[in-house]
Amino acid sequence: MKNLLGIALCASLLSSCTKDLGTINYATTRALDEFNNYEVIHTGASFTAESVDNCVNLALKSTPNAAFLKNLNIQSKGKKVTITADVWGIVKSQKNKDLKLDRFKDKKEKAVKPTLLSGSLDFKEGSKVEWNHPKFGRGQGTIIKLGKEIAQIKVARSSDPEAPKEIKLPIKSLKLIK
Repeated sequence: MKNLLGIALCASLLSSCTKDLGTINYATTRALDEFNNYEVIHTGASFTAESVDNCVNLALKSTPNAAFLKNLNIQSKGKKVTITADVWGIVKSQKNKDLKLDRFKDKKEKAVKPTLLSGSLDFKEGSKVEWNHPKFGRGQGTIIKLGKEIAQIKVARSSDPEAPKEIKLPIKSLKLIK
């Protein structure tokens, strides 16, 4: 009889200590950026603290790159609160090891901006060029001065009859005439 009473007492203590407080779809204590792509970092993670807010903070701080919790199940056991949730966050992309960018570096290991026109090295003062530019239209001329990105050109022919005699155009809009 005493054994039966002891078992009943233990069972009632264990079953009455845990309360299921409910479920929540999303929870976070951080600001979210709507432009990031979030992915599941950890599913079914369990965290215990004194309050729901402290559990959420603990979950976000203890998981690297965590942003929010989804599908929270909240339980209370005495003075402690336990949440079980899926942790979502920003997964940093893996570097492409096969990508080789060494050709864009000079001998001093400084990064050099790649140019779209490999023929820009062929431009010299006195070179005959043609262009199709939104502001100056189509035309032909001779390079007078040459900078890194802009060339000053003496206009020979132009689609615009009121075009100035000399214009400055970006090198990337020029083509050599042979």
